[in-house]
Amino acid sequence: MRLYKSNKGVQGFQEFIIDEEYIYQKSNISEATFDKSYIHKIGYHKDIIIIYISKGQGFFLHRTWLENGTFEEFATFLKEYYDKK
Repeated sequence: MRLYKSNKGVQGFQEFIIDEEYIYQKSNISEATFDKSYIHKIGYHKDIIIIYISKGQGFFLHRTWLENGTFEEFATFLKEYYDKK
């Protein structure tokens, strides 16, 4: 938690666009595009999905951030297109 609080960049605006091939991430300090090869694993929890790009680094996507569809549909989409098979 202390590391998160010390990084003002991750506390600000973040936008994610996720399609079948790429995850686009944009914030007030950075912009990145990740293809499937960058995804280490995905953690599914009650209100949060964590997309890990390494063992200790990931993006937290909260249920309330979704603009379209349900959280369950989003989890199913990620499992279909991004989970390692």
